Amino acid sequence: MWWRFVGWGFRQLYTNFAWAYDTVAWAVSRGQWTEWGRAALRWVEGPRVLEIGSGPGHLLNTMAGEGWDVFAIDLSPQMVRMAQRRLRRQNMCAGLVRGRAQALPWPAACFDSVVMTFPTGFALELTTLAEIRRVLRLRGRLVIVDGARLREGLYGRCVNLAFRLTGGSGGAIQSATRLFERAGFAVTVEEATWPGSSVVVLVGMNQAER
Repeated sequence: MWWRFVGWGFRQLYTNFAWAYDTVAWAVSRGQWTEWGRAALRWVEGPRVLEIGSGPGHLLNTMAGEGWDVFAIDLSPQMVRMAQRRLRRQNMCAGLVRGRAQALPWPAACFDSVVMTFPTGFALELTTLAEIRRVLRLRGRLVIVDGARLREGLYGRCVNLAFRLTGGSGGAIQSATRLFERAGFAVTVEEATWPGSSVVVLVGMNQAER
């Protein structure tokens, strides 16, 4: 029942209340949400990158601005519209579509890296991982940012508890290493840190022959 409620809440934030997403993300991260997402860039290899679950488009906009050939997919029509508006305001271009991670509309071996930041349960489905491996070139990278943690004060402790209760503590990703290896990835778990906070970054290399 709890996880159904959590799932419902996330769906509302991504759809009917998408207008509040940036405010909520800013509040729970003490203004570090977009910076946490950018942690992925340290491990991204290019030039052609796909972001799955691009949300309101902060990271997508950054990657486009830094010269990557970027594509993205998100299931929420509200998030797709928000990301498109953000790209237009910055005169950026990206191949952004609406769809599911379990059925990516791109041919095999066409991306150098795939990125996800703070994904929900779909990231740990074998069908999703199989699709990601399909569109990645051999030795291409899957980079997932998760497990954000604030290290200071009562507010930080409360936010960390909320992350754990909603499955965003990073433990689920770390404990899923075997699942990623079964899907054909060689996995390492990294950490990006700032004064007062950190995130877990899972880096998977596509090593499976097709």
